[in-house]
Order: sequence, then structure tokens, then C-alpha cells
Amino acid sequence: AALAVYWRSSALAHCAALGLLVAAGWLAVKLEANAWTLLAFAVVLMAAAAVARFLRERGQAGAGVLYGWLAWAAMGFYVACGVGDHGQPLNLAHRFAWLLLGGALTALGRADRMGAITTVGVLSLIDVSLTGI
Repeated sequence: AALAVYWRSSALAHCAALGLLVAAGWLAVKLEANAWTLLAFAVVLMAAAAVARFLRERGQAGAGVLYGWLAWAAMGFYVACGVGDHGQPLNLAHRFAWLLLGGALTALGRADRMGAITTVGVLSLIDVSLTGI
């Protein structure tokens, strides 16, 4: 991922981001991750997305691609941490935070003019509203 940003290669950034996502998913499965582990993965991925956003603002071309993929992955891990064995979210606090994160990502994507970030926020808002309490 660092080489993609250094070389300003968006194609390499896509490959690196997908590699990071596959590695994170594989590690979560291998560790038989519980909700807290998935939440930790989400926090780490969102921190990485924040770094990529910072680099994008400084003009690094490949960082925008990483920013989009990492935000998608972080939201996916956050949603997964709140889903129980029967597919129902664990509690109302998780859903409320999910709703806030979806709104924040939508606003952040609009402010950054990043369609991928806006899309993950909008789809998250739709998903949280359709999955019933």
C-alpha cells in the first residue's frame, strides 16, 4: 500500500487495498473473531482510512483509492460485529452508532467529493433502516 501511494499508482492501490481486505477477512476467520475483535478490526481499518484521507488531501494520487476501500472494509467489519448468530443486531446502541456512522460517512463523502465514501454511507443508512429492530 505504501508503494502505491509513493508511486502514485491507482492500479497498484486497488490491488494493495484488496490484499489488505482479504488479509483482514482471513485473519478474522482464522481467529474465530468475536464481536469485540471485529470491532477492533473496524477501528484499525477506519484509522488507516483516516491516514489515507490525509494523504489524499496532500495530493497523493493512490491514497484516494485506499481511502475508499478501507472505509468500505471498516464499515463492513463494524456491521459484522453487531450481528448475532441469528442475523439480528445485538442491541439498539449498535444500530444507533451504525446510523450515526452512515450519516457521517455520507457527509464526509460529499465534503471530500468521494463517490465511494458517499456510497458506503448511503448504503449503510439504507441497510440499517431496512433490517428492522
